Amino acid sequence: MIALLLITIGNFFSEIATSIGKREIEKKEESVFTMIFLNLIFAVLILGGIAIFREGSFVFSWNSWPTFSARVLLELALSYITVMAIVKSDRSTFGFLRTGTIVFVFVIDFLLGNFLDFWELMGISVVVVALLIIFLNHGISKKGLGWVVASSIIAAVTISLYKYDITNYNSVVAEQFLTLLIMAIYAFLMAYFVNKEDPILFLRKPIFLVESFSAGLETAIASFAYLFVPASVGTAMSRAVTIMWSLIFGRKLFKEKHIVLKIAVFAVLLVGIIMLAL
Repeated sequence: MIALLLITIGNFFSEIATSIGKREIEKKEESVFTMIFLNLIFAVLILGGIAIFREGSFVFSWNSWPTFSARVLLELALSYITVMAIVKSDRSTFGFLRTGTIVFVFVIDFLLGNFLDFWELMGISVVVVALLIIFLNHGISKKGLGWVVASSIIAAVTISLYKYDITNYNSVVAEQFLTLLIMAIYAFLMAYFVNKEDPILFLRKPIFLVESFSAGLETAIASFAYLFVPASVGTAMSRAVTIMWSLIFGRKLFKEKHIVLKIAVFAVLLVGIIMLAL
């Protein structure tokens, strides 16, 4: 219940940041790397503050270096791919197709020796059926499909690495702070030298400040959710809540169509996700 509450609140703020970023990039008001930086900087500051003022919250083991390094490299690639997926796809379609991450996470769990029970197998089957309904429906926009699929696969790996690190080596604060700091520095340098933008100056404008602060809250809040549930269950919860918010924001802000079909598919997905969480 705690994990679900954290994920629901976090994803609400994430949807605010994502919707603003998508709209501003489409209007050519910010670049992809500036959006990545804005989505990270407040999370870095929040986690850094926790590390400084909460004694014992920053625990990093050098034994985690192989998995931590692999995760950072994948997160760098994932950040760009995910933003491209957000920009090029409909919000609700993005939310639906990213549910594929659930399947990939369970596959990784299985490969690591965590065998699936009856309800998990049934849940995955229902999720796959729901995704096929969306994928095969010709009325649903397939824009950005390749980007969304790529982000779903890579996200499954990074989530599993994250869960492994915070379970065996590092605290949430240390793992996330160092990862996001490296990503933020990379995004800043790319925005500054490649796109000729200074992301810090964007924070002077209220719209970008809201985008950045919302994304920071989401990352900080959701990071702790995986302490309470397995990676596969946490991912299932996150994807379900993401779809809910993306349906609402996609309809209200971007006037997306086929809302009845999408709600029906969401209901099917929810059944599958509940099975996975049993």
